[in-house]
Amino acid sequence: MHHCFGSPVSRHAVYAAAVLLTAGCATNAKPSRPPTTPPAPPTAPSASLTSPWDDARVRGIEFRAVGSDAAWILEREAVQQWHFTTPNNTTNVWTPVPPPMLDTPSGQTTYHVKTPTHDLTIQIDTSTCPAAALHEPPTQTVTVQLDGKTYHGCGRPIAALLTNTYWKLLDLDGHPILARPKVPNPHLQLSPEDTRLLGSTGCNSLLGHYTLTGDAIQFGAVATTKMACADPDLAHQEQRLVHALTTATRLAISVDTLALYHETRPIARFVAVYLR
Repeated sequence: MHHCFGSPVSRHAVYAAAVLLTAGCATNAKPSRPPTTPPAPPTAPSASLTSPWDDARVRGIEFRAVGSDAAWILEREAVQQWHFTTPNNTTNVWTPVPPPMLDTPSGQTTYHVKTPTHDLTIQIDTSTCPAAALHEPPTQTVTVQLDGKTYHGCGRPIAALLTNTYWKLLDLDGHPILARPKVPNPHLQLSPEDTRLLGSTGCNSLLGHYTLTGDAIQFGAVATTKMACADPDLAHQEQRLVHALTTATRLAISVDTLALYHETRPIARFVAVYLR
């Protein structure tokens, strides 16, 4: 009887020999069947390397929420669509983002969209969820209703660039802004601690407050200092900027650009110049 053994050399040599011997000594073996279970999915990066919220920022997600009652995920993508994933990834729903319905007294924002296959309602309000639910304060209460079933959780804007950023005005209603030598750039800065609005119109200092719920934004008590604009075109531009702020209902951030909307109509665009 022929034995297929070799001298004890290195572990790699033994392995190579075993492969050759398998081919030479087991030529009559039946071919193995493919595995009946699919391979395990790749292991997610550990929290020490990255977090789902950091990953969402990299992917351009504008708003993200997770379930407090079950492991569901809701994300607003930069291509202006909602993506809702039910627990255990059993259902994935993508829908366009409809105009928000604002309830000013309660601070609640509602999105409702109906497709041929799904009925989705998303409610975001200013009542605070426990920070531990997201591991990233501040958080907002989020309720999702999909085809008659209700899901509860917490969410927040992915707004790393929104606050504490110098937002330089690019255009108003699609028209480029006027720039003058030795005149401050029209810009905004939003403070997260006290929700203050600071900035400049190009002629006067700008101040006020803002309320952010999901991607719905409202500016209140917008005012300027009273220095007269020597240039009448700059004075008109200042009026248009203040009007844009007071009528804004929604925002969207794409990489380094902030867009303000009145319902679905873009009314102002800004670019991030630097982070504070």
